[in-house]
Amino acid sequence: MITALVTVAGVLVPSALLAFLVHRLLVPVSRTTFFLALGIALVAVSPGLVPDRVPVPLDEVMRGYPFRGVVGEVSPRNALTNDTVKLFLPWYSAARDQMLDGDLPLWNPWSFAGYPLLANGEAAPLSPFFLATLFVPLPEQIVAMAGVKVFVAFLFGALFLMRLGASRWAAWFGSAAFALSTYQFVYLYYSAATVSALLPAVALGLLLILEDPGRRSISFFAVTVAVAMSSGHPESVLHMIIGGLIVIAAVLIRGGLPDVRRSFLLITGGAILGLAFSAIAWVPVAEQVAQSQRLGEIASHREMNQSFSGLAGWALITPDAFGNPARGTWAWKYNYPGVASSYVGSIVLCLVPLAIFIRNAGAVPRTLAIGAVLTWLSAMKWTFVGYLSEIPPLSLVGNDKLRFVSVFLAAAAAALILDRLRALRALPAFALAALVFNAGWLAIALQYFPDRLGPYALIGPAAVIGFGLVAWRWASYSCVIAFFLIVVELAVLNLPFNATAETRYYAPPVPMIDRLHALAPEEPFRVAGLDWTFLPNTSAIYRLEDVRGSDPMAWQPYVEFFADASVPTEGADLRRIIDPAHPHLDLLGVRFLLADPEQSAGEGWRLVYEGADGRLYENEQWKRRFFEVEEGAAATARRPAIRSLWTSQTRPGRFRLTVDAERHALIGSSQPDLPGWRVRVDGQPAGLVDLAEPFVAFRVPAGMSRVVVDYQPTSVWLSAWISVLSLLGWFLWFRTRVSPRARSDGS
Repeated sequence: MITALVTVAGVLVPSALLAFLVHRLLVPVSRTTFFLALGIALVAVSPGLVPDRVPVPLDEVMRGYPFRGVVGEVSPRNALTNDTVKLFLPWYSAARDQMLDGDLPLWNPWSFAGYPLLANGEAAPLSPFFLATLFVPLPEQIVAMAGVKVFVAFLFGALFLMRLGASRWAAWFGSAAFALSTYQFVYLYYSAATVSALLPAVALGLLLILEDPGRRSISFFAVTVAVAMSSGHPESVLHMIIGGLIVIAAVLIRGGLPDVRRSFLLITGGAILGLAFSAIAWVPVAEQVAQSQRLGEIASHREMNQSFSGLAGWALITPDAFGNPARGTWAWKYNYPGVASSYVGSIVLCLVPLAIFIRNAGAVPRTLAIGAVLTWLSAMKWTFVGYLSEIPPLSLVGNDKLRFVSVFLAAAAAALILDRLRALRALPAFALAALVFNAGWLAIALQYFPDRLGPYALIGPAAVIGFGLVAWRWASYSCVIAFFLIVVELAVLNLPFNATAETRYYAPPVPMIDRLHALAPEEPFRVAGLDWTFLPNTSAIYRLEDVRGSDPMAWQPYVEFFADASVPTEGADLRRIIDPAHPHLDLLGVRFLLADPEQSAGEGWRLVYEGADGRLYENEQWKRRFFEVEEGAAATARRPAIRSLWTSQTRPGRFRLTVDAERHALIGSSQPDLPGWRVRVDGQPAGLVDLAEPFVAFRVPAGMSRVVVDYQPTSVWLSAWISVLSLLGWFLWFRTRVSPRARSDGS
């Protein structure tokens, strides 16, 4: 119960602070809007507020050893969302440990023998959503973060629509449709939903600059850009730009702007300022992407954007058209997020065509609705519009997620047209048309897809029918009933998707791992799992350095090196070890090997533990993290130059060595040599040496040497100075008193 209250506080405290700042510094936020946004957020994460439950598939990891031997047979309720437990929770765990120790989370030692953490991209340890909820323990922190995302999406969606002229209830209807949309739910615990939740805030910032340019408007827009760039999904930021351009187009078509050229200059300036604020979050990522496995896949012409079958349009009408993986009924060749994430509610679906075709719809709703259709066609890669995804930079990213832009634009257009229909007294006609449409698709579904039409598919038509009856009889209450119906419909359809698992599955005590820690040497060492044992990235939860990993942002040279000692897994970004005798494992410093109860590691491995959770083997010939490298043709005939070498790891990405050398010596390692590693010998910089393997190497002189090997990328500290100086400059500019003349000019 206490954990649930802390999780609620994790949603409430950042949300209340944000609403206060927006109300005080930008635009008024009514108490009703705040409490509605908070209520919607708590509804969205309500499964995670149940004691001892969390809506991420912790049970997916428990299926394999060693956990299976501790918790027994486990069947995951929705393994489709497993990135939350295989990627995000390990990243958050690594980042929390370092930040709570007072360190900047630069290096992740727990996967791939070590690779960047801050520069990872999706890990996003500097995202305000992550930082603002650090007081909530894992795994509940991920629930608090999700609640804040929904709050942000609803709050700024409502403020944006009210600024465009929508009534309160219509604005709440449109913002609820986006905040609770299927897209937001299927990616709710991913970084993609963090960025997409900010689209309404970006739209509001653009609108404020266009209509009322000034320091507050520019500053707010810059902050939204900075938060988006810090939140871990650069692809969605690119898609957000497309949505922002459509919003700008809608406002320009409406007309009435005092100075369009000046507004564009201010928007550009605000965007640049936001990029400068967040430089420390995205500059290291840009550097890492250039060396990542993902870029290698793109360079090899891997297809980034698939064209969906025409039958996928059926899920636009009902997301459960082909079942639902959380209910165990999904039955189609595509996965659920790839098909169902277009859904934004039946009432919105019926209103968008009217925004396009009704003569008196208005320029803004029509432009937004057309934009929604075009972005959706591009995401599905349908018609000639779909070819836009083949033009750089869109060709370098997966554009299926462009649908969050179409969902937002559709929800906004529906909210605005709802008000207009009420003003034109056209709601009865709309109700009749909507009823005919839903009756038509139901008849088609029952005729051709009876086996795919589950009971949940009827919720949408029921909502439209209920709305139609109210609109027919009490048009003045249409926006109110539309709001409540959209909330109920989307909550019923989408809440079950993120199925809950027991929190006891998060880092359960494992006798084998306890034994491993008891045997662990003081020197840094690594572990590995044989075949499927000890799923990669899980090691971060137990503070064990693994040579395996699963992440497209892995360093490409290491991936190529490790490929010789492993086998790929079809359909997954994962390589498995099946040959414990491979010499790469010795070189990488693998001291312990975790295996199933029936697996044998073979020669060179000593059995040190055996139990229901598996077998633990110790490597009898593992190499230390740093070691002498023999040089020259006669090297084998010479005495070793190193008399003694002691290594300690003072923090992730920082090693201290004490080396006693008889003569000059070359020190090699199994520490991946990404750009940013620096070596100091007795306080003086020492250059790195290139060897055949992609690992750090350097020379030491004869005698006793104190060596520090540190991961300190120039890109991090350079971008940190850019962020600090830009924030300082902005603060001084923002606090400078505005002259009366400037005020009269609208500055």
